[in-house]
Amino acid sequence: MSSCVSPSENFVPDSRASTPVSDKSCASRPDDVVNTMNKKVEVYTNIVNQFSRNLNTLGDRFNRFETQLKINNEKVEKLENLSESLLSSISKIEDQGGKFVYECFR
Repeated sequence: MSSCVSPSENFVPDSRASTPVSDKSCASRPDDVVNTMNKKVEVYTNIVNQFSRNLNTLGDRFNRFETQLKINNEKVEKLENLSESLLSSISKIEDQGGKFVYECFR
C-alpha cells in the first residue's frame, strides 16, 4: 500500500518556486489511491465470498443433520411400536399360561 510522503522526501526542485516540490504528493497520485481502494475491495470481496461458502457448507451440514434426525426419529417410533406389540404379546402369553396352569392343577 502506498502512502504520501513528506515534501522533504524525494523532492524535485521547481524553477518557479522557492521551495522544492514533492514528486510523490497525494494530489499527484490518484491512481495509487484507486489501486489501494481496488485492493481493499478485492480483499473484502474475498472475505465475503469465503463467508458465503462457509455459510453454505454449514447449511448443507445442517440439512444432513436434520435428515438424519428424521430417520432416527422414525426408527425410534418403529422400535416403540414393536416394544408395545411385544409387551402385548407377552401379556397374552402370560394370561394363556396362567389359564393353562390353572386348568392343569384343578
